[in-house]
Amino acid sequence: MVCKVCGRTMTNENANFCEYCGASFRGDVDTSFLNETKIPENAYNSQAGQMSGAGQKPWGSPVQNVMAAQKQSVEESISFGKWLLVMVLPFIPIVGFWAFVVLLFIWGFGKNTSQTKKNWARATLVIGTFVIVLMMALMGQMLTDPAFASLFEGLI
Repeated sequence: MVCKVCGRTMTNENANFCEYCGASFRGDVDTSFLNETKIPENAYNSQAGQMSGAGQKPWGSPVQNVMAAQKQSVEESISFGKWLLVMVLPFIPIVGFWAFVVLLFIWGFGKNTSQTKKNWARATLVIGTFVIVLMMALMGQMLTDPAFASLFEGLI
């Protein structure tokens, strides 16, 4: 197996990571940061676990470097109870709907919000806006249609 990042040949055909640079052989791992620094063929001293040469910083195991980078990019998950509170919020009388809309704007456009919450809030705002516009158009169509006018004759 040949590493696509450093170009070295691996002896272990079942490996998940390159033994030299730590690049993933699986497609679901982001290794774009590895392309910025190519490790020379003779620079890595596997016994000492660091780069050889003057003025260079010591490195940990390449696999540990990749795993540490992945761990930093993992977002904190939201508990079931918190999601349940968010979903029940619009059903609170009078203030619930407006509190939910404000929450969506805070999550959708806030700076300290995780990317998952931000994407969910923005998608919810877009779909909610579409549904409200569609409902208003249908109500306008129904109120101006003579076939539906007979339904409202007794009310007015």
